[in-house]
Amino acid sequence: PRRIEMETTRWTTPGFTRFDGALESKKALAAARELSGFQKDGLAPGRRISPTSLESYASCPFKYLLERVLDIEPIDEPEEALELSPLERGSLYHRILEKFMRGLRDSNRLPPSADNLEELLRMARQLLGGNEQYLSGYAGARDLELKRLEVNLALWLAAELREDGGFVPTYFETRFGGDPQSGDDPELSLSDGVPFEAFGGVRVEFSGKIDRIDVVPGKGRARVIDYKTGRPWSRGKNGTKMLEQGKRLQLPVYILAAQRMLADGSPGTKVELAEYRYISSSAGVTSTVLTSAELEERMEDLSKAIGFIIHSISRGLFFPYPGDERRCRNCDYADACASTSLPLALMKNGDPKAGSFVKGLGGID
Repeated sequence: PRRIEMETTRWTTPGFTRFDGALESKKALAAARELSGFQKDGLAPGRRISPTSLESYASCPFKYLLERVLDIEPIDEPEEALELSPLERGSLYHRILEKFMRGLRDSNRLPPSADNLEELLRMARQLLGGNEQYLSGYAGARDLELKRLEVNLALWLAAELREDGGFVPTYFETRFGGDPQSGDDPELSLSDGVPFEAFGGVRVEFSGKIDRIDVVPGKGRARVIDYKTGRPWSRGKNGTKMLEQGKRLQLPVYILAAQRMLADGSPGTKVELAEYRYISSSAGVTSTVLTSAELEERMEDLSKAIGFIIHSISRGLFFPYPGDERRCRNCDYADACASTSLPLALMKNGDPKAGSFVKGLGGID
């Protein structure tokens, strides 16, 4: 009877219901706000949030509920893995590159040279081979992953050697909005969050950790580099797609955070851009760049995107709405959604209470 009630309600109600992920009871709303860290009008006192958390909500509110509010971990079957998971691969590359570049900096050998390749590959072999949890299920799987790792790192170093803008990697693992941890850059890291006033008077404080900040010595110029190992993101033919309906907030926030950190640690330095640097043997080393000038022109849209997301979270809207089926196929939580969830969400996207998400975010490119 309960299942029949759920299906009947979902298919006969034009708006989102509690069975679609739209919370209705006061207790459920209060619990969701507390677990996500948001009050009705914004962030709960003493709480900070990462831009990637807001990106997660913009990508799919239901996934955000499972992952960020309920803290449900996806099913992990490492014994069946033939390759590293995206999370494992990303973490491994970050560890290797951070250790490699920090070592070069501390021994006054930056920028890197072609002579450093064997040192980089040796470090990769040590980090991958020293963790028995990586690909322990199948003989040879680790060797195949190591070959991929070596190729990708060689491509990355070749791209670094082609740099001609005068930027020198200077700061690594700079944290903002959190207590200092081992490995954080001691000079720039901030325990304070980065404040931001979003659309509707919503105030938030951002936290995060920037992989790398490069500076041009003596010129007052800086840039942010964030390493990525997934599928490269394209900003479109004319490069105007900057926020992608709230799914791309990390680079804008990193520019704001780096500028704030440098204002204390390196006064007079201007952050010119933030860059996703993708490391992939299939696509080579590619970049997606956001300039500070572009961000200044789009600050109002950034404010709206963040405000719309927080407004939707605060109202308990957690319906499945990934935008396209590809995201569903690649989602770690796909088994939690019925096959009809996405069609139902699209059918109900005219629900007024979902306007801040569907229409508000939908109009921000």
